[in-house]
Formats: sequence, C-alpha cells, structure tokens
Amino acid sequence: MNSLLHSVRQKLLPLLPQPKAKHPIISSYGQIESGLSLETIQPVAEWLFLSLFNAGYFGKAYLFWLRLQTDPALEK
Repeated sequence: MNSLLHSVRQKLLPLLPQPKAKHPIISSYGQIESGLSLETIQPVAEWLFLSLFNAGYFGKAYLFWLRLQTDPALEK
C-alpha cells in the first residue's frame, strides 16, 4: 500500500504548482574565459539581477560571457 501511494504521489507531483522562487536565479558561464575583470562583470550581473527583480521575474536566467576574438581575415 505504501509503495502504491508513493507511485501515485510521484506521478501527480509534477502536475501540482511549484513554489515560486523569492528572487531570480542567475547562472553565469564563461567568466574566466572571457578575460574580463571582476570589476567589469559584477555591475553587469547586478544590473541583470535588479532588472529581473524589478520586472517581477523570479525564474532562471542565464548570463554567457564570450571572448570576442577578431579574425583579421574577416575584417578585409
């Protein structure tokens, strides 16, 4: 009986509304590889967090830091 209840619960759990986060969750990728200093990265991350918070968005957000590499062959 206990395993039956567990099975039913596992199937119904995804259908129930999930609790809402109290603040945005930001995953940041490529900080080290970008070559940018922490003094450059921190204000951008703070701006994104506050923008999401002020907009009432409390889900997940992703921040990708890319290293801009210029190819002289492409500039011709």
